[in-house]
Amino acid sequence: MQTEVVMLDDEVMCQQLDAFLVERLYEFNSNVTGYFDAKLLGAAVRNESGEVIAGLSGYTWGGSAEI
Repeated sequence: MQTEVVMLDDEVMCQQLDAFLVERLYEFNSNVTGYFDAKLLGAAVRNESGEVIAGLSGYTWGGSAEI
């Protein structure tokens, strides 16, 4: 019996895989629920030089938000 080998990805490949999976999940969930209203959500507090000192990120979808 042949065993499949799982190779760990580098940082770039992980980011690409994550983006692919997020897109597929959104596609599936939207088709099932009928909600196609996802938006990214983000805000930051910056000091006088523009450096981020606090922030949040998340998204809205289906009448709710996740931060």
